[in-house]
Amino acid sequence: MKVQNQNYIMVWMDKNSLYIFVLFVWLLMTSDLSSQNINCSDIKWIDYEIKTDSTFAYYDSIKLAEIDGVLFNKINEEIIKKIFNNRVNDDPFYYLSHYFLTQTKSSLNPQLGFTSFVTNAYCVNKIFSYQIEGYTIGAKQLFYQYINYDFQKERNIVLEDIVIESKEGSFKKFMSDYMNRNKNEIIENLKELLQSSMGYYSLNYLDVLDNPAYDFNKIHIKNEINLRYFNSKGIIFSLQFRDINLLEIENHYQYDGFLDSFILVSYKDLKDFIYSDFYPNN
Repeated sequence: MKVQNQNYIMVWMDKNSLYIFVLFVWLLMTSDLSSQNINCSDIKWIDYEIKTDSTFAYYDSIKLAEIDGVLFNKINEEIIKKIFNNRVNDDPFYYLSHYFLTQTKSSLNPQLGFTSFVTNAYCVNKIFSYQIEGYTIGAKQLFYQYINYDFQKERNIVLEDIVIESKEGSFKKFMSDYMNRNKNEIIENLKELLQSSMGYYSLNYLDVLDNPAYDFNKIHIKNEINLRYFNSKGIIFSLQFRDINLLEIENHYQYDGFLDSFILVSYKDLKDFIYSDFYPNN
């Protein structure tokens, strides 16, 4: 009996030692990557098929970053957090291994529905920008998530980080003028969002927006924007506005609020207002 206990203890130590060793290697790799002078050219974006298990069911592939052939790095850690909604006590090492590097289990009975993902990645200088588009069967609409991350400073980027401090006032005026000059683009982007929605008033809205008598002068844009993401053409900002053209529908459905849309502004137009880190060819 004493020998059996000793054997059990040795097996337990072996298993835990193996786990600690693997964890140590992962921490070592991520520490090395954090300390390296990483450039966008060092990143190889690979489509990894996301695996399905009995709790979550997924379709499609997710773009993950390989740096020197290593998948376990800070960039993917940020992506995993978004994909799995920042779950408490989650270990990115586990999710990368379990959902991307193992085989899909058979005889599935997912508890939380099937989710389809589309991901897009863009990198400029020391900044990577990542867009997640997801749709869960049974949900009313698509959902979007964004990562804008400085992997040199290891921090997420917000709007205030990209605008030159001394240009904040002129930037706000520029954006206000730009949005009011490009209301047609804002409406086209709203249509794109509505077409992916299953809200009960979406079709009614689209009927009004497509009407030849639609009046752009009845749009009132809030002078507040947020950073969405970067791409090769420019920066996409989210915005809100009221549309008096839709007032009859809103009154009918007792919906009173601002609509969400977005607008793309080219790097050329933004060059005088944002730090050089955030546009190409600096």
